[in-house]
This record gives sequence, structure tokens and C-alpha cells, in this order.
Amino acid sequence: MNLNKIKKNLIPTKPDLHKRWWHRLISVLIYGSTITFFIFSLVGIAVLIGSKDWKIDYYIYNFEDKYLEVKGKERTCSFYTGFTSPIINCGDLKNSTDFLEKINRTNTAIESLKILRETRTDDEIVKEIINTRKVNDKISYKVLTTIKYKTFSLYLLYIFGSSIFLSIIWFIIWESVIYRTLLYIIYGRKNE
Repeated sequence: MNLNKIKKNLIPTKPDLHKRWWHRLISVLIYGSTITFFIFSLVGIAVLIGSKDWKIDYYIYNFEDKYLEVKGKERTCSFYTGFTSPIINCGDLKNSTDFLEKINRTNTAIESLKILRETRTDDEIVKEIINTRKVNDKISYKVLTTIKYKTFSLYLLYIFGSSIFLSIIWFIIWESVIYRTLLYIIYGRKNE
């Protein structure tokens, strides 16, 4: 099949159709909506897939040994006492157990963690630490981001290819099905 045959089957034509104002308006709407759909599908697919496979974040905390040597974006941790458990916003440490384990491995600030855990839960220990201001405004971390370029390029290829495919389907539906039906209603017979 040559290109003209494919074009004739996909895009409906009639003699002097290009002179009609409504044909030009519908063409602009179809092509414009296809471009808009392509852009939105790029963004939508990128958001749906996310960056978990090609982007890796490493966190190093100021109580760890090589903190000063590492270059990265520095951020301050924030801690709040919640109703049932404390709210920890500190890099990849999101719950009380992770927070206590990380501090206990690298710091001697909580010397008797084992003894404290016999009588209290991790949430209670962290709430006490937060309330006594032992950690607020003292703990910061640096974020180092590594990108897997091979995975990232496959990610971009997948997003771009999927968006092109979906946009072609969108165009075919509007141009070949809906517009062809509209022409059939207006002219009352099959296109030539």
C-alpha cells in the first residue's frame, strides 16, 4: 500500500471540501486536539510511571561519618508529635523504628535503646525525644541523586512511543470515524 492510499482511507475527501469553512474549522480542531492530546499523554504517562526505576536517591545524615565530605542538597529534618505516632520528615526515615535504628547504629546519643524498648514502644521513645528537643533543628541530611541512564533512556523511549501511538489512535478516531460519519450525514452517501 502506498502513502496516498493510506491517506485516502484515513482522511475523508470530497471535491471542493477544502473550500468549506466548517471543514477548515474541524481540521484545525482535530489536528489541534491531537497535538494537545500528545502533550497531555506525555505528561500523564510520565506521572503514572514515575521515576522509581531510573532515579535513585541516597541520604546521608549529619550524625554519620562522611557527612561533611559528601556534596549534595542539604535539608533539615522536621519532627512533630502526632496523635498516635510521631511524624518524621527526615529523608528516607519515615517511621519511629527506622529513625531509632539509624541513630542507634551511628550515634551514641541513645545509649540505652534496648533498655528503653523493654518498657516503651518506639513511637513513645521518639515522642519523648521530640518533646525534650533532643533532635529538633539538629539533624539534617543531604540528598544525592543518581540516574541510571540506560533505564532513563528506555523510560523516555517508552513514554514517547506510547504517546505517539495513543495520539495516532486519537487522530484516527476523530478523522476517520467521527468526521467521516459527519460527512456521511451532510452529503448522504459514501466518500469517493
